[in-house]
Amino acid sequence: MAAMTALPDPSDDLAPSRDPADYGRRRMFSNAFWAMMVLCLLCVLGGVAVVVLAPRLLHKPAATAPTAPPAAAAPVRPVAAAVP
Repeated sequence: MAAMTALPDPSDDLAPSRDPADYGRRRMFSNAFWAMMVLCLLCVLGGVAVVVLAPRLLHKPAATAPTAPPAAAAPVRPVAAAVP
């Protein structure tokens, strides 16, 4: 009489799979790959947006020019050196 055990039959491990998907062509790029590609693209677009928009948002407008013309300065005359 054979002993009853809970171990699987070793011949089951050696038998080929009956699932047709095991023999099909494997996907070259998984969903995780495409998710990472989208994340990289978003990061690049975010960097471009910062480079383009930051100068526009952080640029301070120039002070308004005064309406009155500046007063004319007195002409500069050379000072003669004292002769000893």
